[in-house]
Amino acid sequence: MATIESLVSELNELCKGFIAQKEQFKKFDRIREVFTAIKDQGYSISWPHFSFTDPEYELLSEEGKRDLERLIDFRKMKLEAVKNLNFERAADLRDLERELIKKIKMDFSSNTENQHFILAGKFPELVLFNDPDGLLITLFK
Repeated sequence: MATIESLVSELNELCKGFIAQKEQFKKFDRIREVFTAIKDQGYSISWPHFSFTDPEYELLSEEGKRDLERLIDFRKMKLEAVKNLNFERAADLRDLERELIKKIKMDFSSNTENQHFILAGKFPELVLFNDPDGLLITLFK
């Protein structure tokens, strides 16, 4: 039986091939086989969620971690503004929140470049699906 590390590595290589070859790609069956083998070993596959407790936090740079902390603070302030019926303030905070989300996702993507599937380290039996550009989603629907 293949190790989880080798399966994730192979799946990443297959995904790179799919992105590079597009219509000429011929290994769709192998992608399904490897994906199923990962699931059969008891691993779940999840999208990044970006919170302090999620594995993707560990994959952020120091700046990305600070931005995530700011994002959490902005979300709290936004909820408080809505609660106080201060909708203009909430809208301003929402705009700041969106900018930080983009920045955090870019940080995560640059730190995990060419890694479409990532073992979650401290989080056993979890593999992150990293597809920020939406190039692979059709393969796994």
